[in-house]
Formats: sequence, structure tokens, C-alpha cells
Amino acid sequence: MVLSTTPFVGPLKHLKWGEDTIRYVSSTNCLGVTIDDKLSWSQHITLARSALNAKVKMLRRINFLSTSILENFYYKIVIPSVLYGIVIWGSGPKFKDLEMIHIRAARLIHKLSTSFKDSDILSKVSWMPLEYFYKFRILTITYNAYYNLGLREINSLITKNSNSYNLRKSSNVVLNRPKTELGRRSFVHRSAIAWNALPDNLKDSSNLSTFKYNLKQSKEIIMNINFGKGGNVIHKTKPDFHYY
Repeated sequence: MVLSTTPFVGPLKHLKWGEDTIRYVSSTNCLGVTIDDKLSWSQHITLARSALNAKVKMLRRINFLSTSILENFYYKIVIPSVLYGIVIWGSGPKFKDLEMIHIRAARLIHKLSTSFKDSDILSKVSWMPLEYFYKFRILTITYNAYYNLGLREINSLITKNSNSYNLRKSSNVVLNRPKTELGRRSFVHRSAIAWNALPDNLKDSSNLSTFKYNLKQSKEIIMNINFGKGGNVIHKTKPDFHYY
């Protein structure tokens, strides 16, 4: 697979592994996540949307059950299966396609009439948008990386500030300035933005369980995290091609 954000003008040279010729593909599945050659995650999100849609339709067939049972089933079975690997593909521009199905599930489970606007549904039933789960997952992985509790390769993605002075926000990490849109959507960049948006007392949680508990009490802080361009200057540079 040739990774590039721009169309590739061939021809591609033949690659062989022993006697076999390696076939070029535009996407492939790795550990349950569909990777496309532009790293847009569009294909994976399309599959996730189809899966979530099918499971919400299944909930409609058992809608005679109580709201508490349906809600419990949705959050413990449906959401974890659909949002698997969300920290990787949640930056895709089509991620918002899942939100409408999430809202439809809330309307179905809580048996709300069509008189309620879609924009009011989640607050009415006290549900968080899927964006919240994406940011929450980024923060838990960053916590492990910050305290060297995760895999070495992931820990290396987080760079602590070298400033030794005990200043406000002393637990911040280095925020790089990516030159491409792809870099701006990367975990390295977004994890730094999310982590630096937290107050120090949250970052100083004694262990991961405590950190998760404190995060759940700070939903407004999480939802206020903004991955927009802000002051970052994005240069449209043409990336090199890489063979995968």
C-alpha cells in the first residue's frame, strides 16, 4: 500500500516476496481497523457506521424491554464493539456520521417522540456525544504514556516539558506544530492538546483508575477540548511516498 494524501501517478514497480508478487491495495485490515492509503479512516468509519446502524435496528426489535436494560446493553455491548480503536480513527472527518445514529439510539431507547429535535436529544437523556469517548480514550492513553505505564513505543510519543521551574501547567507536554493536515489529526498532536487542556490536579491523579474517575467528573473540561487549527499554521506540503 502506497500512503499519500495526493493521487499517485504510476507506474508502480513490481515487488516480490520470494516467488510471489506483492499485490498493491488501497486499503487493508489490521487488528480490526481498516487502514486506507490516505489515512483518512473513511472506510473504517463507514464500516463502523454500518455496524452501529445494524445494532440500533436490533435494539428496535427488543424495544419492549425497559429503558434501563436497553441503555445498559447499549453502553456495555454496542458502544465498546463499535468504538474499538477509536483513538486511531476518531480523527477522521466522517466521524460525525456516527453521531446521528448515536442520537437515534438515544431517542429509541428512551422512547422519545419526534417532537424532540435531534440537537436536544442527548442533553434530554443525559448522554454524552461520541466525541466525548474519543477524547476520553486519548487522555487515558496519554496518562499511561506520561507516567511510562504504557507500551514503550507509545510512551515515546509523549515528550515532557524540560522546564524545571514549578510553574502553572508544569505538567504540560511538548506540543509540536505539524505542517500538514494529516499531522494535525495525528495522535501525537491531539494527545498533547488534550493533555495540556487539563488542570494539573487532574494530571496528578495517583493511578489510572483515579484518573478515569476524575475525568468522568470533569465532562465539561473534556468537551471544551478543541482540536481546531487555532494558532497553528498548516503548510500544504507534498509528503514523500512510503511503501507499507
